[in-house]
Amino acid sequence: MKKKLVTIGNFSEYISGKKFVASHDMIITPGARDKIREAGAEIVYENQSLELKIKEILEKDFNITDDSMVQKVINKIKSMS
Repeated sequence: MKKKLVTIGNFSEYISGKKFVASHDMIITPGARDKIREAGAEIVYENQSLELKIKEILEKDFNITDDSMVQKVINKIKSMS
């Protein structure tokens, strides 16, 4: 499988909002990592990204903020895939 090299020159292509979603096929150079942080973006790894999206949906759309309930939902969704 071909890897994607993320550099100072192309890091902004992968930023969405204030998140940089890193996938397993990416190699991020140290300089790009610094620029991502300087841009105020959080580096989120693909697996984490799903969890963050679930958490955001539960909080914003369903007003569920209880951490134990959020974790139960995340675990249930993970077990289904």
